[in-house]
Amino acid sequence: MDDRCRIQVIRHFTVNATINLQRDLDAAAHHCPKVVLRCRGGDRLTNNHNIVHVRQGKPLRDILEGKTDHRPSLERAWAAADMVGTAKADDLLKLLKSPLPSERYWAIIGLRQAGFTGTTKVIDYLDDIAPAVRIETADWLARDAKFRDVALTRLVKDLGHKDWWTALRACRALELLGEDAKAALPAMKKLYAANRDQKGDGPFYLAFSSGAFLDQFGEPTKAWDFAPGGPGNFTPEPEKKQDRDRARIGK
Repeated sequence: MDDRCRIQVIRHFTVNATINLQRDLDAAAHHCPKVVLRCRGGDRLTNNHNIVHVRQGKPLRDILEGKTDHRPSLERAWAAADMVGTAKADDLLKLLKSPLPSERYWAIIGLRQAGFTGTTKVIDYLDDIAPAVRIETADWLARDAKFRDVALTRLVKDLGHKDWWTALRACRALELLGEDAKAALPAMKKLYAANRDQKGDGPFYLAFSSGAFLDQFGEPTKAWDFAPGGPGNFTPEPEKKQDRDRARIGK
């Protein structure tokens, strides 16, 4: 494998790891929950939930320490995450009715991991107000032929979300669904065409993921060039801290 291919693999892994970081950290987190809470670790909140709070324009630590107008409940988010793999389905269904997006998100994860078969009880969450909740629900239900059409409709709809990281979450879900998401091919073609030649990290991630989806079906895509100065490079980081912070949350 040459250097250019290695870079492409690393880029792709980074996209995947970023979206799935919350789940990847589960095992390690169980060993030191008190330490993480003491350090105000916010990784058990959904990505979208974090962004909403950061948009207050305050440092994340101040938000987590309750020094701003809104403070997410880390204790409840961690308690919900700890239920994955241990709680009974009835308890997770109760948690699913929580007003907190982080608790609903972990309830969906827990039910899915437990092999819960009463999926008619979660189908309404395809319209959840929190993107992370509805997209996770759609990703789960799309694996079932009975709910595939409605689940894919939800994922395709979120491809057009105004926040690119939400669109990317939906796009990545479709990419990993592969053949099961073939009905989304026209929408993914459109997404790829709209972003492939655009600059910025958001368009890059969206084009990379949608392109990987198209590759699975033998659709034509343009090769990436990650050579120095090539079109595959990320947008240079802004010099001013304020501009860097705005770029990270899609402003």
